[in-house]
Amino acid sequence: MDSEQEKRLRDRLNRMKYDVRSASSAEKDHVADVKSKMKRVEDGALTVHPRTFGCLNTLRSILEVNKKCMPLYQQHLGHRFGGFTELKIAVGAFKTSETLHPYDATLGHQPISIAAQEPLLFSEYLSQFKEALQSMADKWNPDFICLNELAYPNVNVEDADISLTEKTEVNKALEELNDYLTKLATERRIHVIAGSYHDQKEFFNKCHIYHWGADQSIANPYDHCKLTCAEASYEYIRTPHIRNIRQYKTPRGNFSVLICLDSYDASIVLGLIAKNVESSMSAHEKNMENFTNLVFVPSMNDNHDEAYNICQNLSFASKSIVVFTNCKCKGKDSAVFVSGTPFPYFEKIDSIEGADLRLFKLEKGDIDKEAKEAYNLYSDEFKYVLGYQPIIMTA
Repeated sequence: MDSEQEKRLRDRLNRMKYDVRSASSAEKDHVADVKSKMKRVEDGALTVHPRTFGCLNTLRSILEVNKKCMPLYQQHLGHRFGGFTELKIAVGAFKTSETLHPYDATLGHQPISIAAQEPLLFSEYLSQFKEALQSMADKWNPDFICLNELAYPNVNVEDADISLTEKTEVNKALEELNDYLTKLATERRIHVIAGSYHDQKEFFNKCHIYHWGADQSIANPYDHCKLTCAEASYEYIRTPHIRNIRQYKTPRGNFSVLICLDSYDASIVLGLIAKNVESSMSAHEKNMENFTNLVFVPSMNDNHDEAYNICQNLSFASKSIVVFTNCKCKGKDSAVFVSGTPFPYFEKIDSIEGADLRLFKLEKGDIDKEAKEAYNLYSDEFKYVLGYQPIIMTA
């Protein structure tokens, strides 16, 4: 509130220096209302015109509804959060080349289309893929590895024009890849967000999450499914009927995965932001255990700059670390944002053809500093919409 408005409120209080006990009920309510507004001014409340209040309140209401309607599903992938002084995140952007294969099955009125590699390209790509993962693990030993959408090797085996023996060999190679990544994650203690692929049996766009959790009852890999179908890119797949925000709890913090277009989905993004605001405002430290520290966004997006901006804005509003990695064939770099600030990569590997591999190193002190600076950059109106600041509607 500006000093002029504050002065007017104080003047109104000074004019009310009569015996409140002899005042009417309406007069008492008026005095109480003015005193309440003064208290909220002292607490840093925002004063706005009724028309502005209506607009801001609409946005805040939408955020509150998303918080209630987008429940947070939590999956523990290991021990409790143990904290860190440094976080190492490796990203891999692969030059994937996949072809859409229409299926006889239908999804509503649309035929299902699955993206898969041609068998002739599979062997070479698989070799590069494993070499890239091993190189990142050996050289950097990161806490997390994130790959782009549709980076996970995938072949349309059933419809491929290859012999039965060759089909058997492809299936065996995919099984061995799964075993290799499970072993890599558990032995090296790395959480691997292995891009995604189109499942040819269940017709989901799945992201395998390889982890090193001690609980053997948790599937490894744990499958995360894309929630939003990219029909504009001719992606006709199934999506989960339960649209909740999935949060994966690890010793290095909580993370969520938004596969490409999921990061555009207002209900998902606003729900995630609202949950983080609720956690960070809580007086109970235990509620911070629900804060989403990292958001991984594996993408295959033609509009790289737009996707980049969306990830940066999500990071700014949620105060999360957002890791954006796009398909290398789109010709742009991966990015890591800390509370909206893009951080430069620390090191990269150029020796593997068709892959752009980078390491980002984040210090705990820098992460906390950026979160505070982001909050200081929020306007009073934005703080109200998020729920950080009270508001007064002027007459």
